[in-house]
Formats: sequence, structure tokens, C-alpha cells
Amino acid sequence: MSKPFVIIKLDKDYEIRMNNRASIYFEEVAGVSFINACGSIGDSLSTTILNKMLYAGMKAANPEITLDEVIDLVDEYSSNDEGGSFNLLMQKVMEAVKESNFFRMANRKPESKPKAKK
Repeated sequence: MSKPFVIIKLDKDYEIRMNNRASIYFEEVAGVSFINACGSIGDSLSTTILNKMLYAGMKAANPEITLDEVIDLVDEYSSNDEGGSFNLLMQKVMEAVKESNFFRMANRKPESKPKAKK
């Protein structure tokens, strides 16, 4: 079974959990649907939405972290020689969404009901 989170290395290793709690955190700070935002990953995802998705996923595993701290960590990540890019952050968020249990039910086939005897 896969783990329901991914690790991102910023100033240290952080778990990103894109679970129900993260979806609620995201919708509270972003004011848009988590499901709709997930649909825009890799397509038309804005920097604001990416930062807020990352924040929500990090907050689910690190309840004390703030949005401003995540933004500062992303700035540091993007500006140092060992850091990454917007695309790498987006890939980590996509990976966290994929690894989460949040969308697994959509991939399951409905159970067939037993046929009634005549």
C-alpha cells in the first residue's frame, strides 16, 4: 500500500498530505473548490493556488505552519542553488494528490448487487 503523503525538502523535510483536512484548509484560504483546483494542476494552475495547495497539504501534517511561512519557504526553495522550480513544486503537489486517499473512491468500480432469486 502506498503512503498517503509525499516528502518535499525545503529547509527540512516536510510531509504533504492532500487529504480531507487539507481540502478544507485549502478551500478556507483559497475560496475555491479543492476538486476544481486539482483539475487545473498541470494546466492553468496559478502561483497563488499552488502556494495555497502546498500550504494546505503541509498544514495537514504540520498544524502549526502558516501560509506566510510556506510562501517564505517556497521563495527560499526557488532562489537557492539547490532549490527547484514552480514545475517541481507542482509535481510534488500532484504526487501528493495522487498518493492521497481523497480520490481513490472515484477509481473503484461499484460492487455488483446480487441478483434477486425469482
